[in-house]
Amino acid sequence: FVCDNALRPETVYCQMTHSAATGADIAHSATIACANNVVLNVSGTALLPGSEYAETARMGKQVRIQIYGDQGALFYEGDDEHPASGRLEFRGHDDDAQR
Repeated sequence: FVCDNALRPETVYCQMTHSAATGADIAHSATIACANNVVLNVSGTALLPGSEYAETARMGKQVRIQIYGDQGALFYEGDDEHPASGRLEFRGHDDDAQR
C-alpha cells in the first residue's frame, strides 16, 4: 500500500541494530515521508524478555499497532501467546471510541 498513488514515498530513513554474537537484526526502524504530508513509521525489536522456546512458562511477545489518520486513530494491542488479550479500538476526533 505504500507505493500506490496516494502514498508516494519521497524520502526513506532506516536503521538496524545487529547482535554481536549472531549478526541477526535485533532492532530496526524506518521512517517514510510521502507526498501529501503523510509520514509512516515502522519499528520492531527482538529484545523483549521471555522466550517462545522455553519449556516452562512460555512468554508471548507484545504486539502493538497504531495507525493515525485525518478521521481518528486505530489501535491494536495484545500478546501473541494469548489471542483473547488483543483489543482493537478506533478513536475518532469527536471523542468517539469504538472497541
